[in-house]
Amino acid sequence: MNTKKERLLSTFAWVIFIVYLLVLVRIVLFKDTQIYNLFVMIGHGQRVLNIIPFASTFEMMRTIGLLHNLQNIAGNLAVFFPMGIFIPLLMNKGFKQTVVIVIGISVSIEVVQYILAIGISDIDDVILNTVGAIVGWSVFQYIKGKIKRTFIFRVVIVGMMIVFGFVGIFAILATETRLFQITPKKVTVTNPELIDGLNYGSIYVTGKLIGFNAPELTIEKAIQNQNQIREIIKMELDQETRIILEHVESTYFFDIITTEKYMYSSLTYDEFLPATESFNRNNVTIWSADGKRVGTIIIIKP
Repeated sequence: MNTKKERLLSTFAWVIFIVYLLVLVRIVLFKDTQIYNLFVMIGHGQRVLNIIPFASTFEMMRTIGLLHNLQNIAGNLAVFFPMGIFIPLLMNKGFKQTVVIVIGISVSIEVVQYILAIGISDIDDVILNTVGAIVGWSVFQYIKGKIKRTFIFRVVIVGMMIVFGFVGIFAILATETRLFQITPKKVTVTNPELIDGLNYGSIYVTGKLIGFNAPELTIEKAIQNQNQIREIIKMELDQETRIILEHVESTYFFDIITTEKYMYSSLTYDEFLPATESFNRNNVTIWSADGKRVGTIIIIKP
């Protein structure tokens, strides 16, 4: 490295590598918790060790399906693909040395997961990570054989890793946005006094409002599991019933909700009567002391 450009390129490559390592630790080692609460899971999970090659892969294929399993395999290959490029690029290591380093890093991750009880320690991860790095090393050697000028070759490799990094980050944001959620979801409530005192542990029924013929409400009960059958119930609504409208506005960042605003308002019985059609098929939550008369109903507006 004799020239200023070469030193600058080398420094830039090391910066990219360090960023990659930080992302790797996040998505592999601490994948099951939020950034803002990063260490909360330490010691609270189960210590699971899978040492039979491909046993867990075939089990996942049986239980969660081929597509999801292929996504998991592709992810394990992809996260260590850059390792197979950065090690020979920055450390000038050959094939055997690269493989040994990669196996050491991957095994270390699995050991830390087991010790801290923050994930499943699986030999399949080590195998797939190593294969991913070998693919990266092969790509590195192929490009090196095509581009004879060292500086140009390094520029191409660094540029390729930048593109790979952007594509990878976007893919993670699109599918696992929670990994980069840096603050808890912000929740605000308008008119919270309307729901003060409601015990959500004593809800009588949830479902959809499918009809109203004064004073009788018709509710389609929510199905909680596949063994339940569709059930229609009728309950009475009267002047003493508390009628509350709930509207929720959510802000999204890719696939996660970053803010939620709950807005509550109340209706009298007389105000509800002419508006019943507009609430048809809305979700409702009902409290009742006897299962016949509605004590409180929250109508959830879309």
